[in-house]
Amino acid sequence: MTDKNYEEFLEITGTSRNFVENINDFLLDHNCKREIKTAKSGFTVSYLFPNAKKTLATFVCRKTGIKIRIFPQRLNEYMDFLDILTKKRNGIKLTKQEIDFFITGVTNGIIPDYQISAFLMAIYFQSLDEEEIAHMTLAMANSGEILNLSSIPGFKVDKHSTGGVADTTTLILAPLVASVGIPVIKMSGRGLGFSGGTIDKLESIPNFNVEVSQQQALQWANQSNIVIMGQSKNLTPADRILYALRDVTATVESIPLIASSIMSKKIASGADGIVLDVKCGNGAFMKTLEDAQKLGKCMASMGRHIGKKVTVVISSMSQPLGNYIGNRLEVIEAIETLKGNIGGDLLAVSLTLGANMLLLSGKVSTEQQGKEL
Repeated sequence: MTDKNYEEFLEITGTSRNFVENINDFLLDHNCKREIKTAKSGFTVSYLFPNAKKTLATFVCRKTGIKIRIFPQRLNEYMDFLDILTKKRNGIKLTKQEIDFFITGVTNGIIPDYQISAFLMAIYFQSLDEEEIAHMTLAMANSGEILNLSSIPGFKVDKHSTGGVADTTTLILAPLVASVGIPVIKMSGRGLGFSGGTIDKLESIPNFNVEVSQQQALQWANQSNIVIMGQSKNLTPADRILYALRDVTATVESIPLIASSIMSKKIASGADGIVLDVKCGNGAFMKTLEDAQKLGKCMASMGRHIGKKVTVVISSMSQPLGNYIGNRLEVIEAIETLKGNIGGDLLAVSLTLGANMLLLSGKVSTEQQGKEL
């Protein structure tokens, strides 16, 4: 596409030139992409959704004249989101249909990043109620595939931490729990804000592959009872987009956004039971016990509503959990902890979370039994 091609196109539009320019200016002002294809017989000028391949309008210019094709349904979809954004900005409750429309627009690229960012900020200030969070979580989970773990025998468990500093509990508890016969299938994320992500830590190991297909995950889970994988393109794609934008729009601490992000991944990863480690303190996103309890209650309610067993553990993050900070150093510390060479808070929290995973599975009847096992 070049300006020269567009000018040549305008030259042959004749009496329709003002109309063509008005349509062009309107769509470009709304961040649409213009594509021009030239041929001996004339021009085809198309206007596409931002970040998507859906066409809003097309001019076809031939020697016989100019035709315009407009796709009103797609144009209405693009413009209708402004009403939803305004509604949430004003603190009005959204319907399931409106939330589904937003998540579909995020996933398909219909809604541009700047409008998604504005919507995240509206949620940050106006929040979502329990019903809205449930609708958003399920819409995000269903934006991609849901892992079917039925081929893996036994009760499958998962764990998630809301993030902190020097927190490598996953790398410690996952092999411990798997070693006593309980399958651990965990879809982990990257760092968010100041917190490190399990996937980032694992990638500090040379040639370590975190991109795991569903077929590989099932195969390895059956072989070793443990899979830790990154968020693939086919699993919760809406969350992957929102997760990245939250990190750069100062909306990380929003309880509805945290809850829907975590629980959508947990639903999509297919585990039967989930242990949620909600961090609390000046090194966590939840600074107060009250906020940590509120987030934990929200996620537990959501999980049980869809038939998952959920346990919430609130742990302190008023100081780094481990003794080392930095992805590679934290991996080394996790390995040394598994060898029995390092104790302290990191081991204590890992054993508590792991014991609760065993409790959910029915492997033990008390937390203390789980720790001893």
